[in-house]
Amino acid sequence: MKKLLRGVLMTVGIISILGSLSGCLGGPGEKGDNGLGARAKPNTSGVTEFSFSYDGTIGGNNYSYSVAEEDGKILFTYESMEHSDYGEMKREVDRSFLDRLDGIYREYNVCRGEGYSKYAANVSDGDGFSLRFAFADGKYMYAHGSNCYPDGYTEFASAMHGICDPVAAELLAEKRLEMIERGFDGTVDFIMATFIQQGSSGSDRYEFLISKEGVRDTNYDVRIRSASGEFLPEGEYRVYKTVPDEYIDFEGVQELVDKYGLIEWYDYDKAAEDYNNSEWFQIDLGFTGSSRLSAMGTEPPPRYDEFRHDFLKLMTENMQRIDELPEE
Repeated sequence: MKKLLRGVLMTVGIISILGSLSGCLGGPGEKGDNGLGARAKPNTSGVTEFSFSYDGTIGGNNYSYSVAEEDGKILFTYESMEHSDYGEMKREVDRSFLDRLDGIYREYNVCRGEGYSKYAANVSDGDGFSLRFAFADGKYMYAHGSNCYPDGYTEFASAMHGICDPVAAELLAEKRLEMIERGFDGTVDFIMATFIQQGSSGSDRYEFLISKEGVRDTNYDVRIRSASGEFLPEGEYRVYKTVPDEYIDFEGVQELVDKYGLIEWYDYDKAAEDYNNSEWFQIDLGFTGSSRLSAMGTEPPPRYDEFRHDFLKLMTENMQRIDELPEE
């Protein structure tokens, strides 16, 4: 749930900022069509279909919302790059959902953006959108932009998210439960884990990026700063080498996954109130099947302390053994 709120609500914030800057960030580099503008007249026949997509470009989340009739039902469809393993998520909605979208179409004069197609040629990153309304009279309006937005876009986007986000949040929660019930497919064969203490929580830092041999040229990359001496004497540690699979304790990590029920951490993402004085963790585990586990945050999930202790003890001991292996 938090991941949705982080992705979608941050998106709304970004869109609001970008959309308020004179409608476009491109300045002299603006290219494209401003659409109909003030001469546009709203279509009053009623909205029958709706679609919106957001493109976060480099490093951002891409997601889409759509509402359309399928097999006699009105379905809301949500898809997110942050949850690519979930695929398309669908929920039946009633006609009032389209009526609400029709209401914001009229209230915010979205018709003025009809035909809008503009981009900022001088911006290589940023974000963009695509928007489509279809109407009962067979007509439709379409608009899209990259780092450029038509007048009134900020207000429309905020209202649209107010309608669509709650349904998307419910779909994510349902899908997460499905994935937890299904369990992991296979055994651990990829480890990416980070534990960073900050503020009053301490100064230790643990970073692991480990895969099967052959997946990456150098498949074992561990960096540690030990300030507390909890698992290693105080100091900086780095082991970066190609390591045969039999020396990496994937089996030990799998045992901890089973022991502490880490399937319950699936897509966990929660921030502590005192974020700046809490340890930040991120775990991304891959399995021999198609499963993956991603969990992160500063608010610890259930049995975090026990898992953290056993995991870091296992990994630091394994690192010391691997560090002693002769170079090939």
